[in-house]
Amino acid sequence: MTKFYPSYKDYFEKLQDIQDLDFYDEVDIKDFTFDKDNSRLTYPCPCGDLFEIFIEDLLNHEDVARCPSCSLIIKIVYEDIDLEDFL
Repeated sequence: MTKFYPSYKDYFEKLQDIQDLDFYDEVDIKDFTFDKDNSRLTYPCPCGDLFEIFIEDLLNHEDVARCPSCSLIIKIVYEDIDLEDFL
């Protein structure tokens, strides 16, 4: 799997976008369920669906999981070393 490294400018533009978001919650990566077949992490959403994010996104330092059924988003709290459990 190839890692994507954003340019300096892209990194700080994205950082500003993330800081403007209103997160429903911050959740530790250890509280997510790992779906090995799809390389996806999920976490229950209050609407009854699941927040989801793919391992590839986390490797690219994305840390926002979205629910496909409602407007809620959560911030995933993790260290790079935590991802080794899913590779």
